[in-house]
Amino acid sequence: MNTSESQKNNSFTREHVDEVLNSLSSHIAIINECGVIVSVNNTWKNYTKINGINEPNFGIGILYTEYSSKAKGISIEYKDRLSNAIKEVLEGKMNHFRMVYPIHAYAEEQWYKVVVTPLKSATINGAVISHRDISDIVRMSEKLQRSEESYQYLFEQASDGIFISDQNLKFLEVNNTASVQLGYSKEELLSMSIPQLFQSDYLYNDPLKISELQMGQHIIKERTFKRKDGTFLDVEINSKQLPNGNFLSISRDLSERRQSEMLLANKENYIRTVLDSDPECIKLLTYQGICLEMNLAGLKIVEAVTADQVIGKQIMNLIDEPFKENAFNVLKKVFAGISGQIEYRLTTFNGVKKWMEANAVPFKNATGEIESCLWISRDITDRVKDREALQKSHTRLKKNFTKIQNIIEKERKEISRELHDELGQKLTALNFDLAWLQKRLSPKEKEEKALMVEMTSLVDSLMFTVQNISKSLRPPLLEYFNLADAVDWLVSDFQKRTKIKCEVSIDVGKSDFTEDLKVTIFRILQESLTNIIRHANAELVKIKLALIDGQIKLLISDDGKGITDDNINDLNSFGIHGMQERVESLNGSFKITGVPGRGTKILTEIPVLNEK
Repeated sequence: MNTSESQKNNSFTREHVDEVLNSLSSHIAIINECGVIVSVNNTWKNYTKINGINEPNFGIGILYTEYSSKAKGISIEYKDRLSNAIKEVLEGKMNHFRMVYPIHAYAEEQWYKVVVTPLKSATINGAVISHRDISDIVRMSEKLQRSEESYQYLFEQASDGIFISDQNLKFLEVNNTASVQLGYSKEELLSMSIPQLFQSDYLYNDPLKISELQMGQHIIKERTFKRKDGTFLDVEINSKQLPNGNFLSISRDLSERRQSEMLLANKENYIRTVLDSDPECIKLLTYQGICLEMNLAGLKIVEAVTADQVIGKQIMNLIDEPFKENAFNVLKKVFAGISGQIEYRLTTFNGVKKWMEANAVPFKNATGEIESCLWISRDITDRVKDREALQKSHTRLKKNFTKIQNIIEKERKEISRELHDELGQKLTALNFDLAWLQKRLSPKEKEEKALMVEMTSLVDSLMFTVQNISKSLRPPLLEYFNLADAVDWLVSDFQKRTKIKCEVSIDVGKSDFTEDLKVTIFRILQESLTNIIRHANAELVKIKLALIDGQIKLLISDDGKGITDDNINDLNSFGIHGMQERVESLNGSFKITGVPGRGTKILTEIPVLNEK
């Protein structure tokens, strides 16, 4: 081969070498045996421009150590280590050199790996220096390390036992909780396999589901571990196969759950015992009226043979139709947070009618949400019967009282007429006879004349008494005049006899009231004025009689000492009770109140239209 061909081949070789070097992402420089840079690739050139190293021809022709000293962000320690390594490689004392170093010249720290390799060829003896950016690799490594540290922390701090085993079920890794659960040390567990955690015949009756796990199934199952000390531990095991073929098992200690379940069961049994011993019907209802729960007393009340007759059923259908709508309204209000009471009638499964009284309240869960209605009802059938009997008795008493009052008023009327007609006429005749006899006495008969005068005066007094008794028994104004005139006469007579001032207001128009109503109003006013004379020690009496909204209202008030509650409720207060019964017999209301030292008020209200 001649010289020109050799040069051509060498040129061909350098061109291909340069092409290869320029295709690499690392920053590459070739130095001779003196450490002078003789060639660089394009990546080196770009790096030089970016970092502002203004060397002619990108450092070619100058010492590498001189060039590298101008690089920014690299500590002197790393520069010295690299310089020494280059020297030793060129001297043949070191085959190659590798070093990872950081550069702090950027906003974000950069990491590079430098490799110095000897270079010996026909044209040059020296070394190749390559700088590779490994920042992403370093960051990924740091992230992976942090992730592994976090995983290890979570692995060890987990409250459940964690086991990782190979396909032969031998443990590869366990956490602290697993060690605590079983009573073995980690080293002991790592020398064991899964079957050794169970009693010898346990897996024979309930084998591990390895094939299902290998098929990708996720299995959760309750099992019983045998601990190192021979005791047993109930756990819930969550198992799956990992992508690498190993098995992951997480065991949760069920001791607390078992204890909680036992406590809950005991509590439920206690509550059930209390509910079943309660004589009232206690049930839980949904918004639609579906029965969720009912105690034994409730089953007995509705005459259900078994709980299946009511649980999950529409229990409100037992309520009789006239009361059902109101019962549903109460139920709706309960779910709005409003408690309620209701009295209703139901028909039992055996067709028996029963009266019930119920209290309905919201039943809330642990978060305070209303999840059902607590409906507590009691059988009041006997009470309702007693009440109806009492009402009937009261109605009979009212009728009898009215009848008796009518009889009394009739007898008073008759007695008043007899006194006026018979006794009054006879006394008048006697008075005439005494006057006739007095005229026939001689002047000498002074003693007889004085006796006759005394007898005449006595007869006059007796006639006046008879007239007063007659008017008291049956005022003629009630028969021949209206109610307002009768009230005026009674009040005027009261003022004349007692000298107690009265203020009277009457506004009843020309209404034509029934006889019973007029007599009742007159007698109440009469009895009230009599009580004022006897007990009140009053100086002023106010009387207001008015017809308002179809009711006759009589208000009597005084400024006396005031009646007490004991006097009002005293069973011996016949006058008060008599007035009340008179008013109630006409479907009216009677109310008496008193304030010590400030007087007494009596309010009577009687419907006029009903009376007509």
